[in-house]
Amino acid sequence: MKLHACNACVVKPNLLNRPAWAIACTPCRTHTDAAPPEVTGDTPDAPKPVQKFAQPGPAAAERAAVIHRLLLGVALSTVLFSVGVAGLGWRPYVVTSEAMAPGMHAGDLVFVDPRAQTVANYEVVVYTDSRGPVTHRVVGQAADGRLTLKADAGAQPDPAAVERAELVGPVRLVLPNVGWPVVQVRTHPLRIAGGALLLALLIPGRRLLMLLLLGGIVAAIAMVPTTL
Repeated sequence: MKLHACNACVVKPNLLNRPAWAIACTPCRTHTDAAPPEVTGDTPDAPKPVQKFAQPGPAAAERAAVIHRLLLGVALSTVLFSVGVAGLGWRPYVVTSEAMAPGMHAGDLVFVDPRAQTVANYEVVVYTDSRGPVTHRVVGQAADGRLTLKADAGAQPDPAAVERAELVGPVRLVLPNVGWPVVQVRTHPLRIAGGALLLALLIPGRRLLMLLLLGGIVAAIAMVPTTL
């Protein structure tokens, strides 16, 4: 900082009434004001910004409540629908292969009527063999009741005929993609379980209830039977 000087006076900063950066020349009534020091974040005396962490407010609590109600509604709807279908005697199966494409795909949920007394040609049925439940189409019937079946995606009928005792029943209802969670749980069980646990921990409020609800849903999904 340079002191102001003139021929009529000797400059002395008035440190009592003026800031240190303002130098006044009293006799000649002139002064030189230097620019005040600029305050930056690097200055020791500069106030430090206060960091505030966001707290879960009403909006977050409302979103969590909506998610809770949605999951609970899905679980209750699934239970009620299953009970209603069970009243008809139908059995649910989730398709896990593309053998019946393009009519059915992996992830489709089918309901089979095990109480059906007869099946017709070109009707889709579920039967069991050494691999478990299999879904194919009837393309022929022998006089002794054995069925010739074929996968829609295959070029030739199955080499072995199916006995009536191996038949579960005809498919009565197909819900596309509804069984996709079952396929994921069967294919990636650890990944799905870890994702459900992480989701339960991330949603604010009622984490224990959310964990139990998601665990119950995953367990119920894993118990749904599947068919090739």
